[in-house]
Amino acid sequence: MTDTTARPPLPRAPVPHTLEKTLAAQSAGFGADPTDPNDVAYDVRHPTYLGEWETSVPNKHWDIAQDDMDEPHLKRRLAITAKHPEVKELYGIDTNTKWVTLALVSTQVALAYAFGAGPWKDAHWGYMVAVAYLIGATITGVFGVLIHECSHNLAFKTPI
Repeated sequence: MTDTTARPPLPRAPVPHTLEKTLAAQSAGFGADPTDPNDVAYDVRHPTYLGEWETSVPNKHWDIAQDDMDEPHLKRRLAITAKHPEVKELYGIDTNTKWVTLALVSTQVALAYAFGAGPWKDAHWGYMVAVAYLIGATITGVFGVLIHECSHNLAFKTPI
């Protein structure tokens, strides 16, 4: 079945932040106490600003949810390096990433062969479930970290 619903043009613009909204919130006293998590600020420069979300409703909005929140990595990096400057020595590209990835992929392929056509093909199904749960799931979690590192161009000396 094909969907004949008209789709809106992409991308949908994010919700604009207005100076009037900021001034109205400040005059009402919002955002005065940055240590109070219930005191929400409406100024994008304020540390407790939560952003304005455009929700993505299936079959109604055809693009992803968007927000105008600030990027948290920068604030966190500055706070950590101010407290622990020695962390900067850990910055940079780790050229071992490709070897870790190759080893993990090889392990998964070897386990698939071992249980499918190799020496463990007649093993009890419980062993396969245990290996998939303990080893396979751990490797899959590491793949998530590796993908994240690649998304920040930290796996190779030059971007791919």
